[in-house]
Amino acid sequence: MPKPVALVTGCSSGFGRLLVEPLARAGYLVYATMRDVDRRNALAAAELTELRTRQQLDVQVAPMDVTSDAEVEQAVRMIERHAGRVDVLVNNAGCMSGGITEAFSVREFEQLFQTNVIGAFRVTRAVLPLMRRQGSGLLVYISAAAARVAPPFFAAYSASKGAIDALGESLRYELAPLGIDSIILEPAVFHTRLFSSAHRPADGMRAFEYGATAAIPGQLFAAFDQMFDTQPDETDPHHVVEALLELLAMTPGERPLRTVVGDANFGAAKVNALTASIGREMLAAVGLAHLENVATARAATIA
Repeated sequence: MPKPVALVTGCSSGFGRLLVEPLARAGYLVYATMRDVDRRNALAAAELTELRTRQQLDVQVAPMDVTSDAEVEQAVRMIERHAGRVDVLVNNAGCMSGGITEAFSVREFEQLFQTNVIGAFRVTRAVLPLMRRQGSGLLVYISAAAARVAPPFFAAYSASKGAIDALGESLRYELAPLGIDSIILEPAVFHTRLFSSAHRPADGMRAFEYGATAAIPGQLFAAFDQMFDTQPDETDPHHVVEALLELLAMTPGERPLRTVVGDANFGAAKVNALTASIGREMLAAVGLAHLENVATARAATIA
């Protein structure tokens, strides 16, 4: 029996990089994608390639810039030719920004959404025809706790993750009758390159006009660094990988829509608990209660 196929975006670092080896060891054929495999991310690509050459793990590195129609289509078509299917898509590729919101230009805001939101939709749209033909599949959206409770100075990032959250939830209902599951993972604050590489706003003069408030974003990032130093276990990103592997092992229909990982989640877990029934109530109100998940959709079809 052929191995299930997992496509993971943004594998040069962070959660994507950490997920590749455990997925392969769990029995998946993993297509680890990233941009600039021949330049900026050449070392990361080489390290992942060694998992195949030295450890005989089923890992294939593929170039994919999620902001490029051509690269996404080329990568997905390559996977279709070689593997014939995609069982799991992990939409992980993303970037962070932090600072005085007004000091970000419209272009900076747009670029963040191009990667975090449009990029995830672009890859999802390219993969869904395969999953629909299979009659099965799992979409995973790596969102953030900040999608549910928006902290100050992270408006662009929180807005983009909120959009991802909405995309993942709406698709869950639309795709359930087709046997395709959609889930959202909401990490709290974890020690990845996301914080060190966070984009700061370009309009320094706008930020300067905020007076003492302009210093707060820097203080927040310093607090995060201190958290990483003093709470290494709590902020270990492997916790997110472990949570995702547990979700992958669940039967379709049993996976929760949203899963928060980590204690420093700004209250996102409480928000999810308080609003857990709202999706069901909304579906029931429009006569679509059977679309809640794959299991209920299948049961309605059989009935």
